[in-house]
Amino acid sequence: ISQYRLILPMLVLAFAVLMLLPVRLNIFTWFTLPSEVSPSWSASINIDKQALKEKPIFGTGPGSYSYAYGLYRDKILNQTDFWNVRFNQGISKVASQPVMLGLAGWLIWLILTVGFAAYGLFVLIRRRGQNWPLALALFLTWFFLAFSQFLYGANLLLEFMFWLMLGLSFLSLKTLAVKGGEKSEVAIDDIPAMSVSFDRTSPFASVLSFAFVIVLVVTISALYLGGSYYYADILYQKGVNMVNAKGDLENGTIKIKDAVLLNPYNDLYLRTLSQAALQRVTEEIAQPQSPQRDANVQNLIATAINIGKRSTELAPLNVDNWTQRAGIYRSVMGLVSGAEQWAFDSYNEATKLEPQNPLYYLDLGRTYGLAADLLAQAAQNDKEAAAKRDNYLTKAEETLKTSISLKPDYAQALFELALIEDRSGKADEAIANMVQTRNLYPQDIGVAFQLGLLYYKKSDWDLARAEFERATLIDQNYSNARYFLGLVYDQLGNKTAAIDQFIAVEKLNPDNQEIKTILVNLRAGKPAISQVPTQPSQVPIE
Repeated sequence: ISQYRLILPMLVLAFAVLMLLPVRLNIFTWFTLPSEVSPSWSASINIDKQALKEKPIFGTGPGSYSYAYGLYRDKILNQTDFWNVRFNQGISKVASQPVMLGLAGWLIWLILTVGFAAYGLFVLIRRRGQNWPLALALFLTWFFLAFSQFLYGANLLLEFMFWLMLGLSFLSLKTLAVKGGEKSEVAIDDIPAMSVSFDRTSPFASVLSFAFVIVLVVTISALYLGGSYYYADILYQKGVNMVNAKGDLENGTIKIKDAVLLNPYNDLYLRTLSQAALQRVTEEIAQPQSPQRDANVQNLIATAINIGKRSTELAPLNVDNWTQRAGIYRSVMGLVSGAEQWAFDSYNEATKLEPQNPLYYLDLGRTYGLAADLLAQAAQNDKEAAAKRDNYLTKAEETLKTSISLKPDYAQALFELALIEDRSGKADEAIANMVQTRNLYPQDIGVAFQLGLLYYKKSDWDLARAEFERATLIDQNYSNARYFLGLVYDQLGNKTAAIDQFIAVEKLNPDNQEIKTILVNLRAGKPAISQVPTQPSQVPIE
């Protein structure tokens, strides 16, 4: 029996024995591999179909799977824990290629892989030689890598090994001789190859010299750019660490700015730099008012806006750039004329890129609500401002309802919708949505307080009392909840309980004179205050 015929059965037998070993001896338990999460086969195939409808030949381009995933994913994923995760590949490389490479690139890869697999098996069966075991080992290694790409995603190392092993396997297969032939193996020198003479008199000599110069220039340029980009990454990480770990915003910003100068094409650097500029705006506003401070604030705002615009121009298909830009505009609403409309437009671009993500509709709804709040004072005397405010509230409600339709258990959207409906005078709808939020997050103190406040505004004292009591159970030092609970007790005629609540508030806020006045009124049998507040902002405590 030929020794070569025993190699494959022996490999299978050895693998089977390893799998049957007791757990304590099983070598596969020695390695703790992190679990990887990826879209399911059905989700990956669905994204392939949607992407191929738009760009069937060449796809969306290499490295663009996360863009296609955000654009085409099914909203049913919003009911999972990974609803806000943007995957950069499908369940396997083969399932990801149609999106990025289109049918052309996908079929070329499949033909190459399947064709070489068939060629390798044919050669191993028909030929022999001293290098046959080596050829088998190299081919099986490549075959395993190729097979894994049908089941799992790929990374840079696996891609490099796939093509390296393909080349080595092909070379080793070419050295095998025909079974039963005169030679036991084929020398590498005997492998047919095309040869070209580069003698001085040959026209190829000039071509070779020119090509060599081009390759040399390209290599040096690539090394220079690669080194610059690598150093930019180092500077960026140092800058981020300075800002986050050390709180050194000024020097951290300088490091990030230097990274941007070295690599102006990295939109992550730009997003981080714009965020740092916004933080510096906050620091400047906290300084005493002066012409110099105001000038610094305006310059920093302009810097943040320009950097945000640059990131969207550099990578317009990256939704993070649009949300960052929108966040910048939202932060300066009230300081920069027209910022609210730019914020709306930026968030709308984000919803176009990820139409099934409820987060961006939530952020857009919040921005409409903030714009309405900024017009609240002007709307009292200006009909045009009042109409504009009502329009913003209507759009906020519509947008938040869209967010909830995509993810019915989205507590933040339900919470924000309740607040918007309250401002629009829809008390019953606001209470219903806040109750839904409470059912999702029963231990959230903010939800308990806001629901109590909604009941309070409707003069539903018993339900308001229950919610404020629940809030004080969650946090006994929550002054606002105790303040309103004391007012509710006063409305219910329970002066003793009201006094107890305001005594607790006084201990938490010993310098507050209004609390002392309330206690004097209650102890005298009078109402706590002449005019009860309707909003937390009117409460004289923090």
